[in-house]
Amino acid sequence: MQIRPLDRADVPRIWDEIDRSETHDEIYVVRDGALELAPFHFEIRGWQLEMVEHDAPRLERADVLLGAFDGGRLVGVAALEGERLYYLYVDAAHRGRGVGSALFEAAVSRVPRLLVSSIPTRNTVEFYLARGCRLDPSPPAEQVAAEPDDVQLIWP
Repeated sequence: MQIRPLDRADVPRIWDEIDRSETHDEIYVVRDGALELAPFHFEIRGWQLEMVEHDAPRLERADVLLGAFDGGRLVGVAALEGERLYYLYVDAAHRGRGVGSALFEAAVSRVPRLLVSSIPTRNTVEFYLARGCRLDPSPPAEQVAAEPDDVQLIWP
């Protein structure tokens, strides 16, 4: 596997090559400054058109856009705006193989601290916690307003 910067022209490859399908049974919620698990079942079957239309322009403007490649195939992506990691996806068939960890390490190597806006799914939040992230005690109000369901974390 190789991690390298992506060109803006590579953004459409994300939707074509990365399968984001997964099933979840629990999410984390923040209550009284602490993380709590809550039951919440849902399935993600792939990229929704609305998400692609929303995310593509933002990814094309990312300060840092990284891709993980298995041979010539894009199997993971991470994006930074300043110190904020706001995008990290790994292809379903490549999860649990160190792709996400490699992308995370590549991201943290570029900034002195990392702010993470994590989707609240159990596996995603626990992925970041296992890498030393912790709940951000005072996340920017504009970030919370922009992504109210996300869990705001900070590293180190």
